[in-house]
Amino acid sequence: MDTILMNSFYNAFKFLSKHPMFVPENEYFFPSIDRFLSCLYIEVVKVDPKTKSTDLKDESNNTAVRVWLECGPYGSHDLRLDCGGENFEEAIIILADRVREYYGDYPESIYKRNSQQASKNSSVQNVKDAIAERRHPKADVLNDVGIIGLGDEPN
Repeated sequence: MDTILMNSFYNAFKFLSKHPMFVPENEYFFPSIDRFLSCLYIEVVKVDPKTKSTDLKDESNNTAVRVWLECGPYGSHDLRLDCGGENFEEAIIILADRVREYYGDYPESIYKRNSQQASKNSSVQNVKDAIAERRHPKADVLNDVGIIGLGDEPN
């Protein structure tokens, strides 16, 4: 695998593992790889290389391996983030692009500010305020645009 792809994969994976969208809304934890991985569903499939989808009528056409990913904020599934690639690395890079598009980038200073705020005052309200500050502005409208909570059925 070439160096450019691996560097892109590394950066994409680090971006995802630190993104605040993977922290439960009612908890004050910093994003971590464990939080990200708990929000990620991975499926390895064979598809028809011509259509790039699974041929259910003639499975002998399914000769190309693909990695499909599903993901969403902690405890939910955002259909807009569903993606895939020829390998895990490519799929993660695409997922990172979609997370950045729909949930935005995040400043590194967010962790310093949250650490300082948590150490100054640990009241429940201040913790909730810190969480609200770090959530992406689109977070309040996500249920209207395709996020499915755990146990919910798609519309």
